Amino acid sequence: MMDATKQLLRDLLGDLLCIDSTPGREGEIGRYLCELLEPRGFVLTRQPVPPQAGSDPVAERYNLILTRGEPRLFLFGHLDTVPPAGGGGNEWTRPPLGATEEEGRLYGLGAVDMKGGIAAFLGAVLATEPEHLGICLTCDEEGQFLGIRTFLARGGFAGALPELAVFAEPTDLRIINRHRACFEVDFQVGGRAAHAGAPELGRDASQLYGCLTALKGELQSDYPGTDFNIGFFQSGRLDAINVVPDQARAVIDVRPASTLHREGVGHIVRRATALIEGCGLTVSHQVNIDMKPLDVDPELLEPLSEAVREVGLEVVFAQLDGTSEAGEVHFRLGVPCVHFGPGPQAMSHQVDEYVDLSMLANSQRVFERLIAKFQR
Repeated sequence: MMDATKQLLRDLLGDLLCIDSTPGREGEIGRYLCELLEPRGFVLTRQPVPPQAGSDPVAERYNLILTRGEPRLFLFGHLDTVPPAGGGGNEWTRPPLGATEEEGRLYGLGAVDMKGGIAAFLGAVLATEPEHLGICLTCDEEGQFLGIRTFLARGGFAGALPELAVFAEPTDLRIINRHRACFEVDFQVGGRAAHAGAPELGRDASQLYGCLTALKGELQSDYPGTDFNIGFFQSGRLDAINVVPDQARAVIDVRPASTLHREGVGHIVRRATALIEGCGLTVSHQVNIDMKPLDVDPELLEPLSEAVREVGLEVVFAQLDGTSEAGEVHFRLGVPCVHFGPGPQAMSHQVDEYVDLSMLANSQRVFERLIAKFQR
């Protein structure tokens, strides 16, 4: 039989899973959390977040910043989830927008990424009623990071900087204190149209793909450990297959080795531009994402390590394959930042996403002890 604390935690996560908070629809879950926390003495600040390009321009979306007392600890989460994987949810065997409990697991969209983490630290907040704590819940983490960009553009933390910020992303209860940077660049290229039977009269804009493939090879040779993905490519028109394309577009995602990150995204743009212009094409670009790396000394994270040990878990430090809001906050404000939360990252964005309820309960226990360390 489930005890009262575990039942409260399960019900809290169940409520969150039943709310659609896919990008542009974060308003409802924001209202739910305001109604939960504001009566408990938290001072609430709403930060309006702009819509993504091409989305509903009047969508209600905002960051929530909630504080009590003089926070030395901030807990972070993001309100949005990706849309359900698998044909818009058709491949799910359980409702994506719902909370299905089976064999010690709770299934639903965002169960680990990251409504499970939010539920774990909110459960800890409700159990401990801390006098000093900050909470930041952002929008658009699954998009272009517009929420954390808004938070930082408005000055970040009000008042003194906290001593620690914990982002409750899924980590399998490991402490993630390192990850690489991330660059995303959108290239648009112009050439000259010609008949496919006389291609020498044109300038084929589809050469953009070859230029970026060459750049990928060069960067991976010069900066070992760099990952380079051409995530989108488009050239020509289906109704004009017999025409040499005069336009092309590609969006690349680069996870640079540390040596390449020090050169900056501008280095990548310059090398790409040289290759493209060398083909006689014109090029423009837009940097969509320039996310910073994370590398925090474990000694600065000792309060979290102690909390993990106190609940009988092993302290394990690890590196994240992706990127995160934590890197931005750490880089720009100097606050020690870390990921810690229930569930494996590999379960994120998957069909039949679930969180293990025992791991969820252990997460809450760690957060309870961590919060207590920052009340003195």
